[in-house]
Amino acid sequence: MKWFKRNKSKPVFKNPRSVQRSIPIKRAWPGGVLEHNGEFTMCGRFTDINYQASSTEDRKLMFAGYEEILKANDINKHFKITLVNRMVNEAELAEDICLKHKDDGFDEYREEINEVNLKRATEGINNIVQEKYITINTTGKSYDDTKSWFNRVESTLHTNFHAIGSDFERLDTVERLRVFHDFFRAGEQEHYNLDVSLARKKGHRLTDYIAPDGMEFQADYFRIGQKYGRALCLHDYPSYLRDDMISDMMSLPKQMMLSVDMTSEDKAVSQSTVNRKLTAVNTEIGNTSRKAIEQNNAMPSIPQRLAEKKKGLEEVLQLIGEYDQRIIWTQVTLFHMADTLEELNSDTDTLKSIGQRYMCTFGVCQYEQEQAMNTVLPYGLQYLSNHRTLTSENCASFMPFRTKEIWDRGGIIYGTNAISKNLVIANKLLLQNGNAFILGVPGSGKSFAAKYEILNVFLSTNDDIIILDPESEYPALMRIFGREGETIRMASGSEMHINALDLLKNCEKGDDPISIKCEFVLTLMEMAIGKSNMGAIQQTIIDRCTRKLLMGAQANGKTVTLRDLYDLLKRQKEPEAKELATCLELYVIGSLDGFAKETNVDISSRVLCYDIKDLGEKSKGLAMLIVLDAIQNRVAENRKKGKRTWVFCDEAYVLFQQSPTVGKFFNGFWRRIRKYGALGVCISQNATSLLRSEDGCDMLANSEFLLMFNQAAKDRDALAELLNISDAQLDYIYNTKVGSGLMRRANVLIPFESTFSQDTKLYKAMTTKIDEVERYG
Repeated sequence: MKWFKRNKSKPVFKNPRSVQRSIPIKRAWPGGVLEHNGEFTMCGRFTDINYQASSTEDRKLMFAGYEEILKANDINKHFKITLVNRMVNEAELAEDICLKHKDDGFDEYREEINEVNLKRATEGINNIVQEKYITINTTGKSYDDTKSWFNRVESTLHTNFHAIGSDFERLDTVERLRVFHDFFRAGEQEHYNLDVSLARKKGHRLTDYIAPDGMEFQADYFRIGQKYGRALCLHDYPSYLRDDMISDMMSLPKQMMLSVDMTSEDKAVSQSTVNRKLTAVNTEIGNTSRKAIEQNNAMPSIPQRLAEKKKGLEEVLQLIGEYDQRIIWTQVTLFHMADTLEELNSDTDTLKSIGQRYMCTFGVCQYEQEQAMNTVLPYGLQYLSNHRTLTSENCASFMPFRTKEIWDRGGIIYGTNAISKNLVIANKLLLQNGNAFILGVPGSGKSFAAKYEILNVFLSTNDDIIILDPESEYPALMRIFGREGETIRMASGSEMHINALDLLKNCEKGDDPISIKCEFVLTLMEMAIGKSNMGAIQQTIIDRCTRKLLMGAQANGKTVTLRDLYDLLKRQKEPEAKELATCLELYVIGSLDGFAKETNVDISSRVLCYDIKDLGEKSKGLAMLIVLDAIQNRVAENRKKGKRTWVFCDEAYVLFQQSPTVGKFFNGFWRRIRKYGALGVCISQNATSLLRSEDGCDMLANSEFLLMFNQAAKDRDALAELLNISDAQLDYIYNTKVGSGLMRRANVLIPFESTFSQDTKLYKAMTTKIDEVERYG
């Protein structure tokens, strides 16, 4: 049986006389299918997964899943995995990371944040976007012969990539040609405006829209426009391949492209191939032994080279027979680009040294630069013959995955990815549910993160911001906002009052404001008199009196207060009503009467902070509840105006420590403000306080954005169980430095780090360290 070997792709145009004819594309078909010379190719983009941050067991599962992707391809069909480091122009980068000046008196703060973010950007390869593609190749007489096969392959790839947590998307014709345009015309991405149907009507070739101004190929490098490039090929492989070599090489912050070409053999052919090689080795061993005997060596030894080769072939044969391995013809090629030839030579040495670190030898493709470049590019073609037979397990060691990245247009920069050092930019508005939690032990950086988010919202949007501050941690930040901010300090004997019975206005269709307020009053009374004193009779009386009071007020257009409820309870016949009124005296005519009078504070400011530290521990929980109700009213009013509201609730664990009824109300508030177009942020130091409550657990699980800083052991275990966090990922929230932790955005979980320059006005306003607060005032 003839050994299988991948044939080279045939050139589309012989002796090309133009740049366009140097591009091996004969015709483009619907669905992103390109026709070459008897070959048809389809290409798709796939996303990264958190491979390096996963536990050993999870990595094994991901590795096995990727191996299944390689084995799922049809026998003798060529496919290519391509990683692309694409340059991002400075204008596009600045658009993503810099806050725009508005000439409103706050531009100095925008400039401070911009300087911090630009410094963060230099830590990674943020001027580089890495994209991952898989290209499938088949032969056929016409496009119609291949269309159904490509559709089947697309479905298989969707399934297999999804199984390991990656998303696969097939590229259409315009998107696929954009990949080549962005390479040939780096820095001109915004000029790409291909309209396939219009181009054909005008009689234009599609390659006219992607071709560079010129290409020049030398013995060991090439030039495209003003850029220099060099193609390399992996020549020598070690006996053991590590799974991080590819990601290590592609972490070089240069315009690069690396492809792994693969063609798998049938199991029977693979066994036959290995058996032939094994037979050849045994023959050579026999010949060596015979020569030794002829030289009177009665005990000839097998040369170590042949013994190791025989052992390796026997192991491969066992892998194929018992572990469903395949033989895959594999070729690794790459090219990199630079502005000068000196820079190109330096980068080549760096890439070679990275390969040597993994016992791999990369060599320059001498006198084959054009063929190598067209092999690396995701055309799906091969113009080199430098294959190596590997098992599918060894081939999977060329792992293209490293870590997830979060880079949302228009989002907030929360720090840098702890693995890749790239910026972490998240936009909650892109999520189905914008509610969030910030969790961490005291001193871990959670309050600083909340303040940083508040500042970004204030400086980059026109949204309203409301803060519930139980520990008076935001005065310095509020001074930044000047006239745009208002702090409402609630305390015993204070002249500032909030009416606990203010009725919800502008509520969502289907919501009954009286029923919502009755539920609130029941929760408030339970906190006021204690859960043990709140039986069915008491609940009935409170609901009856509250409903009667509010319906009358709604009909007459009057305002009612807790004092009115107190008077109505005293007039009821039931002795339980008299007891309820007596319990309510402290909050109506006693020292904690700040919520029993009509609202007299200005709550129209864009940034509103409710400071309730001076209320004392006994009434703090009750105050938080009443303030949440007032916030709910403001959110509903803003929704009618078409304005978004951000609600920051600090020390949220206090509410869940009160009672299940309070937790239930908070959960309802959390859901309701989201429905009214607000984004809620809970800041808490005790995750277990949340998770002991069914409502807290529900709120946390249904929030799609989560910042986790350093956690206590019991909190860490509880979060791991709820959010399915691996042991390796938990290491990022155990004994970590301030400002570091894990971010969960929808189904993406990444480790992040966040630092902020201390030599800024904003840092002095955001820090919560005691010595710095005293120093900065």
